[in-house]
Amino acid sequence: MNERYKDLVNSLIEKTKNEPHGRSYLSSIKSILHQLEEYLEFNSLEFSPETAATWLFNHVRPTMSYEQFKHIRVHVYRIACDFDTTRNLKPLFYDKEKLSPHDLLPRWAQSIMDNYVKYCDENGQLYYHEIRLSIAKFLTYLIKEGFREYDVVDCRISAKYYTDRPAWSKGEPAFIQYLYKIGLATRFAYRAFNPSFHAKIALYDSVDLSDFPDNYSTTDFIKAAQIHLKSLKKVGYSSSVIAGSATAIDEFCIFLELHNKGFSIEAVNKFLFLQKDKLGNNIGVKRRTLLVINEILNGNMENIPAVFSFKKEIFPSWALEAVEAYKAMRIKNRIAESTLFMDNSSLLRFCNFLNSIGITSFTEVTRQNIKEFNIQDKHSTVEGKVAYNNRIKGFLEFLYEEKIIKQNLAISIPVMSCVRIKPPTILTEEEEAKLNNYIDTTTSLRDRALLKIASQTGMRSIDIVNLTFDSIDWENKTFRIIQKKTNVEIILPFSNGVGNALYEYITKERPNKESNYIFINKIAPFNPYKRNVVAFALKKALNINKGAHILRKTFASKITATSTTFSMVAETLGHTSDANIDPYISIDEKRMKECALPLGNMFSYKGGLL
Repeated sequence: MNERYKDLVNSLIEKTKNEPHGRSYLSSIKSILHQLEEYLEFNSLEFSPETAATWLFNHVRPTMSYEQFKHIRVHVYRIACDFDTTRNLKPLFYDKEKLSPHDLLPRWAQSIMDNYVKYCDENGQLYYHEIRLSIAKFLTYLIKEGFREYDVVDCRISAKYYTDRPAWSKGEPAFIQYLYKIGLATRFAYRAFNPSFHAKIALYDSVDLSDFPDNYSTTDFIKAAQIHLKSLKKVGYSSSVIAGSATAIDEFCIFLELHNKGFSIEAVNKFLFLQKDKLGNNIGVKRRTLLVINEILNGNMENIPAVFSFKKEIFPSWALEAVEAYKAMRIKNRIAESTLFMDNSSLLRFCNFLNSIGITSFTEVTRQNIKEFNIQDKHSTVEGKVAYNNRIKGFLEFLYEEKIIKQNLAISIPVMSCVRIKPPTILTEEEEAKLNNYIDTTTSLRDRALLKIASQTGMRSIDIVNLTFDSIDWENKTFRIIQKKTNVEIILPFSNGVGNALYEYITKERPNKESNYIFINKIAPFNPYKRNVVAFALKKALNINKGAHILRKTFASKITATSTTFSMVAETLGHTSDANIDPYISIDEKRMKECALPLGNMFSYKGGLL
């Protein structure tokens, strides 16, 4: 009986002999352990840590001082630890209130902490001792939540702990990353410590993604995400933009992990839906980040757009083939980009209307359907209605010529007339004075250059923002451009004032980036501005919403009044026909008076009315 206990006592005595202690110390150990042996034999008990602790606290502690008791306890504790190496026995032999959180942990949890110490030392992380208490508290929390030796920490428990943890706590995310390395945590569990994430995890956990495909693994997603973040840094995006993208990636990783799903565009759309409709968040950065990563995963790393616009409407699937064929024909005929855009807008309205009334093929369309479409297709102006009708008419003629429909439905499009020539809206003298004052006083060198070019050359907004360094002949003070609208090349002279404003912007305000475009955004990715930048500048100057084209109209009305020939005006404006300047003649009072016809004897005057 208790043979193992006797062997452990002998082993301890041999160890003690090799320690720097006197004979009296060794004799006291033998005496203490012999007393315990007698207790066990007298009570017919097998040795165990529990029986040893009972003997200490019930039979030894009441008979001696605390200092003597501590001397005896340490040796009994050593024997107990040698007897049971699988458990942490300190709470059994010592006052729990005086033990550290580490000492209260089970042996398996202590082993994890001890191994983490070695890991920190090996990797130069010398701050471990500063966070030892935090990690012990974290492990204690896990155990209270029911965690056992081989359980895995995930986002849910991390988020729950983050909410409940002490304010002074720190170091847990790095420890959870270590747990992931040894297989005791999920890949993204540590990211739940982001304060903006943990409150959302319950919402993310409530949705069902079981039917969504796993197009790419999370490993593939992370690799693509790293490529994206590196490209942002390379292009020159600010640290705040890069941080925003990184946050979007982290949050989406948690979303996927909660459902054990891989990456798919369906999961992206569900995630963005929750962000916008349930949380009311601005999803711009998150949406662009995830869609760019989707393009990278699909192998489309080139020509990624700067902005991904929402596609509010798409063509019905049954109409798509014919529409694409029509577009290809128009592109082959070198139709201008702006006209193609209006084609798309017109046909989108038309096809979606047909789809809404149950049409599933163009062969089903009747004249009555077209009449119904025209009745409900509202436009703010007659001109707009006519323009859309003409494009739908052209499409129907195409369908008839290609034998997609059996009868020419284009004749069902109603013919509408509208005033072809009407006086243009131009700036008043007061507005011109206000504009010139803004140009002279504004601190924005970009706005000054844009408004001077627009008001003094009559150039269209789209052509201004498309100006390149190759477009400028500084010696002859001219712009040489190919107009976006007409695809016609023109040469426009510019004044010293325009040249000086342009030079100041280029040398003092324009970002020093390699781009042939003159007007580029001052933040990454430093793309050329869109044409609405001219309208924004005009709005700042005059506080009106008339559009930047009013500057071209004002310039055109001036040169019409001062030029000797209409051909010269048309050439200056880049028009392909003299007829295009007819609207400006109507506001030239001097020349309009010359067009007056005498009434002759058409009317006779008779007195006697008074």
